Amino acid sequence: GADRRNGAPFVEEDVALLRLLALTLAPALDPAVELARQVAELEPEGEPEALAEITAGGAGPAAGRAADAELARAVCEAMTAEIAPERVLRSALEAVAARLDAAPVSVYLLDPSSGTLRCEAQVGGEGAASDRDALPRQGGLTAAVFAEGTAIASAGPGADPRCLAAVDTAADGVARPLWVLPLRFRGRTLGVCRVFPRDRDAAPGAFSAETAELLGAALSAAVRNVLLYRSLVESIEEVAQVRREAQQES
Repeated sequence: GADRRNGAPFVEEDVALLRLLALTLAPALDPAVELARQVAELEPEGEPEALAEITAGGAGPAAGRAADAELARAVCEAMTAEIAPERVLRSALEAVAARLDAAPVSVYLLDPSSGTLRCEAQVGGEGAASDRDALPRQGGLTAAVFAEGTAIASAGPGADPRCLAAVDTAADGVARPLWVLPLRFRGRTLGVCRVFPRDRDAAPGAFSAETAELLGAALSAAVRNVLLYRSLVESIEEVAQVRREAQQES
């Protein structure tokens, strides 16, 4: 409703305060506690190794856990440093792109009106191709990840018969390795994250199931923040609109 609990109507100052609260609290209202627990479980005992020192070949379980924890931490720090929804996802993806040396890296969310997966945010880099504006929900690895809710790492079209070149490539159509993660909230898949490693020879095995699980949880939290923020702002705007209409009628 447009009234406080005591029945007094909101005034414009109240709406401004609610908007400020939405901006301030939205980034904090995510499953950060559970994610922090997962990160802590991945941390090996002792000083964690720098990610730059961890190589894909023969890094060892402890180094792999340190890398996963560092990646998840970087994503969480990036998204909590921002408030505006367009910056939350972009900052999170910038952290992924930097840590995994990938471009483009993009997030797609289901668009109920068209039934397609529409690009919500993406990052590239110098010389990197852009990702596609929208993707179908049928055909290719991206659609399979959305439908099944399971991460997939692939060598890309031409090397993997499951790939469709018209879907599982960036906008330039060039075949690249592709890692796709489901973005989930309350047991429902909301979209996917696509990661194109810069190394054209990147093997699917370089992207472990543990990395996929933790990174997917971190990015899902970022998506939840964005959706929550938008819901709060919409509710506040509805309150303000009801207040304006009431004033006009009086």
